[in-house]
Amino acid sequence: MRSVERAPKVTLEARTELGEEIEETTPRIKTGIPGLDDLVEGGFISGSTLLLRGGSGAGKTIFGLQFLHYGALNREPGVLLSLEESANDLRREAARFGWDLKELERQRLLAIVEAKPWTEPSKHASATERLERIATEVGATRVVIDSVPALFQNYPSEVAASEGARAVAQLCWNLSEKVHATTLLITKMNSNGNSTAEEDICRGVIELRARLVQGVVRRYLLVKKMRETQHSNRLYVYDFTPRGLAVFNPTSSSWTSLTQAHGSLEVAEEFL
Repeated sequence: MRSVERAPKVTLEARTELGEEIEETTPRIKTGIPGLDDLVEGGFISGSTLLLRGGSGAGKTIFGLQFLHYGALNREPGVLLSLEESANDLRREAARFGWDLKELERQRLLAIVEAKPWTEPSKHASATERLERIATEVGATRVVIDSVPALFQNYPSEVAASEGARAVAQLCWNLSEKVHATTLLITKMNSNGNSTAEEDICRGVIELRARLVQGVVRRYLLVKKMRETQHSNRLYVYDFTPRGLAVFNPTSSSWTSLTQAHGSLEVAEEFL
């Protein structure tokens, strides 16, 4: 089963070494996060691997669920490999935003693959093989892995630190080239500020940050890296709304709907 609603192909101008202009069309898929697509030329490049990182409570899991939920509603099957939360917990969290994951699972538009590295002796390879198999069976166009550190945390004898990047790269290649899925890898924020192996592998990196402003936590989204994309380099406020995450961008074509979803223009302006 494949997509029937995708972001329009984005035409970019490129120049050869001779200075001639050529046109390149890049198929993209919509993220399902209001306000974000306008920052990345209409969506993520189809078949690419993206890294989403942030601290605890930043909304990383909700971001991943929203990405999958939006795709499923548009007949783009998705698979979530969850290593930190049970499927039932995820279904309850999603229900708070009006997302009926159980129904999408029934229609085979969504599959949740649970892996429990803290209790199961199974190796990381079995979890990734199961993910690839199910993604192939449902014809997944979207895959979310939550999270990469949890996938390898209990397997020091099987995957040495030096081999971790290779394992992640192989998994991403399989999902892109064999399954033809757009994959979102979720990880925690790197405290030392150095680039990680996952960041080097992925074609795009999105960071979810938080700051304490006058006693109130403000959340900010940064598109740190997005290959083949002219993206913004500034911080954008995002927050939880009754329908999920939303990025508040006054120049976005979705600005009116964003403010309506969050409550009012005055509320949205408070975040700027």
